[in-house]
Amino acid sequence: MTFPTSRWTLAALAAAAGVLLSLAGARAAPADVIPPSITLGPTTVLNGVAVVSGSVAAPSSGSAGVSVNGQSLDVNGAGQFTGIVNLNGQTSLSFDVQNPATGDTSTVTIPLTANLVGPGGVVSSDALDALQQAAVSVLKPVGGYVSVDGKPIEVSGSVGDSDKLAGLSVNGVDALSSLGSDGGFNVPIPGTSKNVSVLMTDKQGVSVETRYTVSQSASFVAAANADGVRITKIRYFTKGVKKTKRIRMVVTVKDRRNLKVWGAIVTVRSIQARRIVGKAKVKHTTKAGKATFILRVRKAAFGKLFSIGTTAKTPHAKASKRTYVRLRKLAHAKR
Repeated sequence: MTFPTSRWTLAALAAAAGVLLSLAGARAAPADVIPPSITLGPTTVLNGVAVVSGSVAAPSSGSAGVSVNGQSLDVNGAGQFTGIVNLNGQTSLSFDVQNPATGDTSTVTIPLTANLVGPGGVVSSDALDALQQAAVSVLKPVGGYVSVDGKPIEVSGSVGDSDKLAGLSVNGVDALSSLGSDGGFNVPIPGTSKNVSVLMTDKQGVSVETRYTVSQSASFVAAANADGVRITKIRYFTKGVKKTKRIRMVVTVKDRRNLKVWGAIVTVRSIQARRIVGKAKVKHTTKAGKATFILRVRKAAFGKLFSIGTTAKTPHAKASKRTYVRLRKLAHAKR
């Protein structure tokens, strides 16, 4: 079965609306990474029943799922669908499409008002024109949306013609009123969000909502789950050391996957005659993979090159590193 071509093309809408969400600093996905597209055939609504038809572009991983007002429709191998839907008193048509490859979903809602439903119950063929002309642009990061350590996600995009829209929001936060002179917008959303949703609505109440799954990731790993252990950086802060006789030492520990290790045991000790550390000092790393030590400087250390041995341990691995520090002479310091 074939269907007449209609101007109601979610493919065109999705391409023009190209919904763009980005994790700050993430590389954008190619322009063709968009939700599954639907082309509608003739659609009529009479006596509480809608007759719909159309086609969907099936991703290579399998057929996209299509439903109308919650009723699933069969999609054949060519991506075509048709169906009769009992509205059960509902006053709008909602077309839901799910991309099986990504889990992303898109919903187009057309209110069944006198402005959009004509004689014979035929739904207006230009119902989606305003949203197409608005040309909302959004960008999805390669690999999807990921919140690292629960940090906020920044959603960025632009609008080609804001006069065509009555509303534009990201996870319920208004973006339309904050458009820049270039039509751009940036909306941060909490890193705890399970989805990122961009909702655009035209002045007749027709809307398109595109939803993307947000996954959670951590830049750190517990010591017990670390894949090996490495001391990646040791920094010494010597400002004011002549007055305080103290040095701050910060040790950074990661595993082989470059994840920061939380809870690793870090031990530091002087190699030469305890010039700084009288006894070995022990700390546990934080979620930032860091252990911070305040080391007391002995007078004998000033003007000398001294070395400190550092060891990092997890239940399954151990790493050691020796570093060197030279302090200026103590000639002008109070004794």
